[in-house]
Amino acid sequence: MKAAPLVLTAHNATGLYVHRRSLCRSFGVAGRPSPPQTRLAPTLRMGVAFPAPHSEKWSPFFGQGDKLSSGLNVPVLAKGRTVTGRLWNYVRDDHPFGGTAPPAVWFRYSRDRKGEHPTDHLTGWTGILQSDAYAGYNTLAKPGRQPAPVVSAGCWAHGRRGLFKIAERDKAPLAIEAVGRIDAIFQAERTINGTPPEHRLAVRQTDIAPLVDDLFDWMRECCRRMSTKNPVAHAMNYFLRRADTFTRFLTDGRICLSNNAAERALRGIALGRKAWLFAGSDRGGERAAAMYSLSSRRA
Repeated sequence: MKAAPLVLTAHNATGLYVHRRSLCRSFGVAGRPSPPQTRLAPTLRMGVAFPAPHSEKWSPFFGQGDKLSSGLNVPVLAKGRTVTGRLWNYVRDDHPFGGTAPPAVWFRYSRDRKGEHPTDHLTGWTGILQSDAYAGYNTLAKPGRQPAPVVSAGCWAHGRRGLFKIAERDKAPLAIEAVGRIDAIFQAERTINGTPPEHRLAVRQTDIAPLVDDLFDWMRECCRRMSTKNPVAHAMNYFLRRADTFTRFLTDGRICLSNNAAERALRGIALGRKAWLFAGSDRGGERAAAMYSLSSRRA
């Protein structure tokens, strides 16, 4: 590839995947006439062909340790319609507990949202997986998994979201109180952000564990007095049915209260979907995942 086309391809790839510009607009910024619509994708394909196969080798970069997981639905062009594909992201961010490993984000694409995909992505990996309550991750934590079951940790931000929506929409007193109690736990956590795991664990045992115990006892008492069909009871049961994963951070100073780092890694993609609307094929989705992984890694 000649130097000038290579520079233009890099410019267009950066515009699409980093700055969230459409390809037509990137050509305009570069002072070049935009080619016909049917030739826009091939102009970018050369630039993303290299990272795609190499992204398969990026998973060992995470090592053994904490990993935050999330994902985002993406439309994928099919015959006469679009289908719902998935961009999965796996994030390593050790800064909350004073770790020295650099942050990293690894994206993978799949045609659907089946649980077999994260099982395949994380083959051979062990550590802490913090996520929402998506059942597809359950296989990773089953006894007998090799080399070892992952340690599942719940995301308090996801649990809080259901109660917050009810509190904001319906002004339900129990939901408002629940959000206040959860916010007190988040506030206590902010005081130990960035400190070593040992210090985080000590503070949690003395200051935060009583708040968590009181919250769960109060939620159980509230649910006993409400119908299971009550929206507030449903939101509280999200916590109660998964008490073991939501309280795991009290026994390990490396675990965060939420997987917001993984959610933040998806923000640029969510904002940039208007620039490309849909992936043109499964290969296009895989290339996009590789480019997002490449552009999101920070030294």
